[in-house]
Amino acid sequence: MFKTIIKSYGTLLLLSFGSSSALAEIPVTYNVKADSNQPDIIKVDTKTNGNQALTWVKPRQYRDNEFAPQLTCLKRDGTSSIIVYGQPIACSKVTWEVTTKNVEPSSYSPSDQYNAHNSKQGWYVLTEWNTLPRIKEQDQIQVCSPEKDCALMPTTSQPPFFMVWGMPKTVVDLASKQVVVRSDLPQLIEKKELWLPSLENQLNYLLKVFPDNQLQNWGITFFAKDKAERRISGSSGVPNIFVNVWTDKGVVTNDSLQWLLKISAHESLHLLQNKLPANGWTGESLAEYYALKSMENTSFAFKDPIQRWNDFAEKYPFSSTGLIEANKNVDEKKEYQYYPLFYFKGPAFWYEVDTALQNNGSNLDQIINSIDVINGYQLSPTFVAIITNKIGMQRWNEIKNKYL
Repeated sequence: MFKTIIKSYGTLLLLSFGSSSALAEIPVTYNVKADSNQPDIIKVDTKTNGNQALTWVKPRQYRDNEFAPQLTCLKRDGTSSIIVYGQPIACSKVTWEVTTKNVEPSSYSPSDQYNAHNSKQGWYVLTEWNTLPRIKEQDQIQVCSPEKDCALMPTTSQPPFFMVWGMPKTVVDLASKQVVVRSDLPQLIEKKELWLPSLENQLNYLLKVFPDNQLQNWGITFFAKDKAERRISGSSGVPNIFVNVWTDKGVVTNDSLQWLLKISAHESLHLLQNKLPANGWTGESLAEYYALKSMENTSFAFKDPIQRWNDFAEKYPFSSTGLIEANKNVDEKKEYQYYPLFYFKGPAFWYEVDTALQNNGSNLDQIINSIDVINGYQLSPTFVAIITNKIGMQRWNEIKNKYL
């Protein structure tokens, strides 16, 4: 569960559900619905100013998939034509369709990030990838589901847009935010008292450490995955994060909830901090460390990061590789076999830094919002100076040489 579990996006600037005043000012709305006659088809339409020429831009692509939907322009005079991407055209309405993959229960992997539906349960997943074009002249677009949940599309520098409908849901009211929780596993929502209080405490803790006044609400959608497949994953998007929950022959167990809570916190932290590369060692390891830290002193707690790293390192052939070198190997050489280091060696690094800070009357929570990265890999001299001023250069060099 290495590469698939850890390829995730992680920043969020602005999102909203429903009736915010900001959405009322948005001139373009993408209305999404499933085709009642062809359940594998999702239809999208938007009304535009028929007097204004707009330039339609191809959707963001997922990996090497170059597909872009065919857009149909309906004009004021009743005629229609196919839109050529990149060429301005005036339309009163624009429509298009995309195909979804019908997935069996307990088989959807969030890390794959494709449009999907489950014909037996009636739910749909819509992702921005290869699906939602942009408009050159329009900075803000909102997307509305058949359930009338609406959210702003992110910028191209942010995580992709994720939308889901047709699942049971519940709402978590945090100190200053709201999280909508959905699942294709009804028993998870029905027995939410077993895990939801813990998730609420975790998210409140993360919001305290990483306050974000621009983040309003977000969603967490849990997809069942049978343990027999030996692979679970999570992905951050706007305004939803997707998380697998393990099941044992359809039953949620205590360790299923343990992983559910960790991945939920990990992916949520990607939304709460936007200074670090989401897929780099800094962003991934910090998200994992704080996911583990948020579970300390609970019945769902994992081993501490040092123990987890030592157990993993015994069987991992690249354990001697430093985090910076591993990051370069992933980014420059596409050698994803080094990616697990971000999830095990990285949290151990932060644990040692945090422990050293605590031994000197401080802690990582107090300084983490000063973090910055240069060249994509290196902690900034300013942030390192904050650490060394508290723990000393000798202790810092010991930790750096051990992990970085």
